[in-house]
Amino acid sequence: MKFAYTILYVKDVAQAIAFYDRAFGLKQRFMDESGQYAEMETGATTLAFAANELARSNLPEGFQENSLSKLPAGIEVGLSQKT
Repeated sequence: MKFAYTILYVKDVAQAIAFYDRAFGLKQRFMDESGQYAEMETGATTLAFAANELARSNLPEGFQENSLSKLPAGIEVGLSQKT
C-alpha cells in the first residue's frame, strides 16, 4: 500500500491553486472542466483541492467547511524542499 493523495475541500478551487502557486511555487497539474476539482504538481503523492459543493455530494452526512473566520481544520500539509 502507498499513500496516494490528500484532498482539501475549499470555497474556491482556483483561488487555492493560485495561493499554492504564489506561496510555494507549486504548479497546477490538472483542473476539471467544472473548476470544482484540481491537482497540483507535487510528485508521487497528489495534493488536490475540491469545491465545498463537491464535498457536499461526497459527504452527504455533512462536514465542517474551512473558513478564515473559524479555527483551522485538524489537518496539516507539510511541504519540504528537495535536497
